[in-house]
Amino acid sequence: MLVAFMQSQESDLEQLVGMRIVAMRESLERVGRFDARRARERFTSTFNPETCYRIVADGRTIGFFSLDRHPGVHTLRHLYIHPLWQGRGIGAQVLKRILADASRRGCPVNLAALRESDANRFYRDHGFEQTSEEDWDIFYTCRPKSITPALLNSKLGNIRWLCRADIQHLDVVLRQHVRDLHSGQVVESEIAAIKTYMAGAADDEGRYRSYLVACDSTNIPIACMGLSRPDSRMSAHVLLNAPDYLELLNVFVHRDFMRTKGIGRSLLAAVVEEAKAARAIGLLVNSGPRYLSSWGFYDRIFDADHGMLVDYYGTGRHAKVWSKLL
Repeated sequence: MLVAFMQSQESDLEQLVGMRIVAMRESLERVGRFDARRARERFTSTFNPETCYRIVADGRTIGFFSLDRHPGVHTLRHLYIHPLWQGRGIGAQVLKRILADASRRGCPVNLAALRESDANRFYRDHGFEQTSEEDWDIFYTCRPKSITPALLNSKLGNIRWLCRADIQHLDVVLRQHVRDLHSGQVVESEIAAIKTYMAGAADDEGRYRSYLVACDSTNIPIACMGLSRPDSRMSAHVLLNAPDYLELLNVFVHRDFMRTKGIGRSLLAAVVEEAKAARAIGLLVNSGPRYLSSWGFYDRIFDADHGMLVDYYGTGRHAKVWSKLL
């Protein structure tokens, strides 16, 4: 199951505090440190919605993490999964995606875990090494094993998860591409729908999408790609086991950064890391006649061409479908 990361807001504070207390209670009681009031005060005094992300599954917040990104080092302040959702590999998926994000920037990830907490084994199992300890906490770091392809692209500022403020900047990119095939007019209703998906709404199939953006040197997004479980019609068309695949959606690159600059390849490489963390074995993508100029990109990057999905975008508007093993 791919979970989505949604940047938090001030209004999320009470929900996140409650989730932190529930998730930490057992570990804190084990070492005789559980104090609900203290746990609340420690979190609320340092809460920063800009660096905190809700972990969302099927439209529900099931956990959250807080990640401080500084030049040269990332610090994971919090990572909690609600007990009802633990044991499903979600924590591991989230941590792998956090490490991939740091690897794209060539940064280590530092964190602290409560002594005697099960979190210590969890972090060690995922490559963290102890660096120091205090009376109650053990400190760890995990260094990137390699520099990912996205980091090698000199045209990029960074690749990261979508933030709320990115949506208004991406409006420019969407208006360059989301146009009627015949009139060339901007399709306002479709742009509005894409923005709601970016903001966390479900699409017509009840799917929730997780987005990555590629930014320029000023941290303004210039490209985006979304991930979700596959559309039922695509899954049936290619006869693949849907739970093992993810679908690539809303692939848009600013026209000034298209062709030969490698932005699409770099962003796709980051998307592949996200998909692998979610234990997907492959990606699916389709493209309609409006985006005929993009078909060559998919022909080059994806492994298999599955032909046309007839009338996918309406009568006579067929979609070409590709798949890629990870």
